[in-house]
Amino acid sequence: MNSSSTVVFADLTGSTPLYETLGNQRATETVMRLTQWMGDVMLAHGGRVVKKLGDGVLGVFGSATQGVAASTELATQPPDPSAALARGGPYGNARRRGHGGSPGGGR
Repeated sequence: MNSSSTVVFADLTGSTPLYETLGNQRATETVMRLTQWMGDVMLAHGGRVVKKLGDGVLGVFGSATQGVAASTELATQPPDPSAALARGGPYGNARRRGHGGSPGGGR
């Protein structure tokens, strides 16, 4: 099945110095809190969190408008003013796999 989708990837920049400054425990708690917030923002704008990757979150949206709205909120309203985020993503036709993730599944 083909359909248009927007993919947004949001990533904390400078997480290595964060660990050096705060130490492992505090930095891990901070990163977990911020990635949870990133996922929550994506969900609030109609997206689906596909995967959390360390200090980043990958989400998919049914429209470019939803993806841009989530990306804008991520850039302009971080819960921690010292958090620097990089984000971006393409829009276009996506080939979706059937349930279960197997190629050709759901046919």
